[in-house]
Amino acid sequence: MSRNALGSPDVIGFTTGAATGAIVQIVVFQAEALQVSIGAVAGGLLTAVAVYVLSRGVSGGYRLIPTGIGVSAVLGALNGLLLVTGDLDRAFTVTRLLPITAAVPIGRVTGIVGGL
Repeated sequence: MSRNALGSPDVIGFTTGAATGAIVQIVVFQAEALQVSIGAVAGGLLTAVAVYVLSRGVSGGYRLIPTGIGVSAVLGALNGLLLVTGDLDRAFTVTRLLPITAAVPIGRVTGIVGGL
């Protein structure tokens, strides 16, 4: 999309957005596996839309990567806040799943869903 190695989904923030969607489902709504999966995809898509909208401007699209890094940092802080303020058992479940969530190729999933 950006023709830049820094433009990968994990750097731009899509993976962090997917993790945020999953964490919200687990910690806040105490959801099951299907709802967590839907929350992860929705979080990744909403993050993609937010990064795109926030990066638009007069610079011709050169702000996409810095905007994505900023959105990723904000969502990472939100993830930490949710884990600290949430139920201890749910937070433990999330911390066990975070490496798995980060390894999901959410960029490909978002591309496929967006392509449809």
